[in-house]
Amino acid sequence: ERAGEPGLIAISVTGPVVEPASKQPTSRGRIEQQLNKTGDSAFVIRNLKITMPEVPVFLPVSRLNALRREALDLLKEKLLESYHRSGDTVSSYHADTMNQKPDGSACIEVELQNPAGTGAADRRRSRQERRILRIQAERPENADTTMRLAAEVFGKGQIPDRLDQIGLDLPVEVYSPERIRECNRNGFRVRLVLPYIVRGYDADRLKANIKQIITEAVKAEEIDGFLVRNLESLGILKDLNLAHLAVLDAGLFSWNNQAISFFRESGFCRDTIPLELNSKEIRHRDNRGAELIVYGRAPMMISAQCIRKTMGRCRFPERKWNDTPDIAAMPVSGGILTITDRKGAAFPVVNYCSACYNVIYNSLPACIPGSWRKAAKEAGTDSIRIVFTTEPEAQIREVLLAARDQMAGDTLSFPTTGGHYKRGVE
Repeated sequence: ERAGEPGLIAISVTGPVVEPASKQPTSRGRIEQQLNKTGDSAFVIRNLKITMPEVPVFLPVSRLNALRREALDLLKEKLLESYHRSGDTVSSYHADTMNQKPDGSACIEVELQNPAGTGAADRRRSRQERRILRIQAERPENADTTMRLAAEVFGKGQIPDRLDQIGLDLPVEVYSPERIRECNRNGFRVRLVLPYIVRGYDADRLKANIKQIITEAVKAEEIDGFLVRNLESLGILKDLNLAHLAVLDAGLFSWNNQAISFFRESGFCRDTIPLELNSKEIRHRDNRGAELIVYGRAPMMISAQCIRKTMGRCRFPERKWNDTPDIAAMPVSGGILTITDRKGAAFPVVNYCSACYNVIYNSLPACIPGSWRKAAKEAGTDSIRIVFTTEPEAQIREVLLAARDQMAGDTLSFPTTGGHYKRGVE
């Protein structure tokens, strides 16, 4: 439609340059089919005009879907602007949840440019396909080892062209200004991982620690935010007006788009794709602002029934359930135990003594098969994460090298599982 006519709104969105089709080209009918899938949105496409180059081209369906969603979100924002009070601003995430429906239907023009060659257009395409890689140290005990090996593998001058940014996720318990600045000097953006469980007696201490971190690191733009594992931590961040710095971990369940909308309405716009979803279900999820875990042991159970205590090996036997412990005098982690099932599979159990709970991890680390870069592209996200829990130093280095050189886990020499990525939940 032409901009400037009464009652008409013109918008424009741009996606990646199409590729030459090596096998199955993307047909005009396929493009039309995907772009017409407006689902339960308020829009119906009335007139769709598609301009394609003469040579056969290929464009992934996930990219077409992402372009359609982006265009409709932007159109909704434009339509609702006239209803906003002066001075108010509404993000595209909030616009998703509004009930006002525009009158009429949408007219969309789509133009596919010629496949890129080896010049500037090709460089633009490779730029659009770059990713953010985050490396997470799950336990305070392996934080320094992860930092050191990440610096060896991805230190200055060693970040491959296909990656825009490398980030480190460190347990909040190991926070210090010196450690954060060391990471920044090595070219890593840092995020702090909050605990799985926040006891009532520990909430005030965590809130005070976050306030200190805000003063020392957030204002200096030395950290990127916080990885959050429970609603109590979300409440603390919201009380401190820090919702924009929160990233929801996979356990804060955002299985479907309704759950995502709930968190976004509350101001939390970044999350982690749940581990239970398979590849097909992931593609149906709204993954804007989401991270995809491509490697790591899945937490099978978080339990207050301490296995160490059940075995009569509690490190603090004099402590009673209702006691308020001296947190400063207690180690964060009480070490690692192993439980074995009837088939002989060994499951590592990490004890967190300061809050008296256990995390039981899967016997094998989950690793998305094939190209991690392709998995992220199909999911429509620009950020992937690898998580280290109980791995020895040699395995940490091997995974980091696989991420740097192949961006895939197929070459790992130790056993892994594909998790739910190909199967899903039955």
